[in-house]
Amino acid sequence: MSKTKKQKSAKPVAAKKPAPVNKSAAAAPTERDTGLPAPGTTIERLYKEKTYRVEVLEHGFRFDGREWRSLTAIAKEITKAPAISGPRFFGLAKPAAGKENAK
Repeated sequence: MSKTKKQKSAKPVAAKKPAPVNKSAAAAPTERDTGLPAPGTTIERLYKEKTYRVEVLEHGFRFDGREWRSLTAIAKEITKAPAISGPRFFGLAKPAAGKENAK
């Protein structure tokens, strides 16, 4: 008498539901930060004896012949600092509370 192993029947795998999509947000472009200058404005910053110019676009910035999504990315490129505030670097933001007298 030979014994055979019974094969387990495979259970159907339930597909994961896709994450809900906010259709109104996907259809509408992202809103501009109201703290930024108007599109077409040029922001200048003197850093280590060199002047850097950034043009404000409708949705982003132009610097060094390329388009950038944020001022922070541009500030990191200029300073090579791993963490820096782009708006603060370009003089568009006030220091954080309690930091104005820090040394």
